[in-house]
Amino acid sequence: MGCCYGHVPRPALTLLPFGLVQIGLVEATMSTIRQFLSDERAATAIEYAIIGGLISIMIVVGARSIGTTLSAKFNAVSTNLS
Repeated sequence: MGCCYGHVPRPALTLLPFGLVQIGLVEATMSTIRQFLSDERAATAIEYAIIGGLISIMIVVGARSIGTTLSAKFNAVSTNLS
């Protein structure tokens, strides 16, 4: 019996040949993965992570573009002053 909602008791580990473990552990792991995938909060977090990643890529591309333009301007000014 678990103490909390969603708690899955873990069976004792029994190592089998080639590193395989007892089936109960695999079932418990699959249950945890299914529960995570069905949770809408995880989908929302992933969506925010993707949006944040895209925004950071846009910032880096924009900064690089501005940096290249500014570098060309400063080189032109430097050349004219020399």
